[in-house]
Amino acid sequence: MLDNAVVDYVSQLPSSYKVNLGQTKRLLRDVGAGLLPDSVLQGRKQSFGTPIDVWLRTILSGYANEVFEAGACKWSDYFDFDCIMRLQEEHQCGRANHSAILWRLIVLLVWLNHYAEKIEIEPMPHRTDYQYSVA
Repeated sequence: MLDNAVVDYVSQLPSSYKVNLGQTKRLLRDVGAGLLPDSVLQGRKQSFGTPIDVWLRTILSGYANEVFEAGACKWSDYFDFDCIMRLQEEHQCGRANHSAILWRLIVLLVWLNHYAEKIEIEPMPHRTDYQYSVA
């Protein structure tokens, strides 16, 4: 988190201190010169991954189970929760890494629970021909 005084100070600096000839963060690069390797100073912005797979096995495992159990009560016409719970179990035991699909399902179910009353979702006829597979 940035200190408010730093943010206030930097917001008052001329644009040329922030961007110069297309190079962003000029002031930071100038301050870091001699302190940081050129590869860091001249490097492109990089993202970092979040350890969702680990979190779903540890600190978020209970939350994931709660979301899936609540979802099974409300959204079983739309999702095959037997399959979802099997994916969750395989992930929990470390037999497979299903974090990508599990995380997307968690986000979708939380979104649906929040917005379902605000939008009209048509009831779906009962289906048994789900086509999702995990490769």
